[in-house]
This record gives sequence, structure tokens and C-alpha cells, in this order.
Amino acid sequence: MKISITPTFDTELSSGASIVHELAKELGLFFEDKEYGDSVQKIGIGLLMVFHRPGFEHLFKPRRPYYVDKEIESPLTGEKIKVEKYLGIEIRLKDNALDSIMKGTPVEVQLVVLSVIYDYLMTLDKLPLKARDFKKKQFLADLDRFKKQLETALS
Repeated sequence: MKISITPTFDTELSSGASIVHELAKELGLFFEDKEYGDSVQKIGIGLLMVFHRPGFEHLFKPRRPYYVDKEIESPLTGEKIKVEKYLGIEIRLKDNALDSIMKGTPVEVQLVVLSVIYDYLMTLDKLPLKARDFKKKQFLADLDRFKKQLETALS
């Protein structure tokens, strides 16, 4: 399983970019040799890390989970790219989580991000039809194990 995290940062949170990218690398290594069904081989997590600003909500509205398993054409280069068994999710962090990120140590920031991802997936009722055999409970158990390893490092 491959995992990627793509954050969109508010300017006030740009100092946390390297922390989130480091978390993405660590998650990638942790999940590298794990499988959660045949239909999903890669998960892309888009994190919308922007404070609530009236009038701009429409710019940072997360999309529903989506699934891609086809060849697409790059709008920039025209190059054909094969995207296989990809599940994409987008999560908008609430202002209280963003406040914790601004004030936290690197490990605390990573724990906040992991908690937000975990909570989102726990409450996610519907996956795209083609991703139905994704073993969400097993994935969440492994994500929780990763989070506990990080908490142990904190204490």
C-alpha cells in the first residue's frame, strides 16, 4: 500500500509543512508492505489546513472520496499517465486542530494530523463503489498502531 499526504497550508501554518511531509514519509514506510484488499493500492490524503475565513469557504471545500483506475492525460503536458487503484480523500482540519498545530512540538503536530485522519476514516460511511473490498478496519488498526508508536516516542 502506498500512502501520500498532500497538505494545503494557510500562510500562518507554513512552518508545519516540513513536519507533515516527514509524517508522510514515515507513514509511507510503515504501510509499504501492507495490503488492504485488491481494489486499493494507493491512498492519497489531501489535508486542507486553512483557517475559516468568511467568504472563502467555497475555495477550501473537501471533495467526497473518489476512486481512479484509468489512464489520464496531464492537462499541463498532454502526457498519458496510468493511475491504478487509487483512493483519494480530502479532509479539512477544524480551527481548533490548526491552533494545536501552531502551538505544538513536531511530534504533537504529527499526532494531531494522525488523529484527524483516523477520526475522518472512522466516520466515513461510504467508499466509492470500486473500493468496496478495502479493509478499512484493518487499515485503521494499523494506523492506530502507528499513532501509538508515535505517542510512545513522545513520552
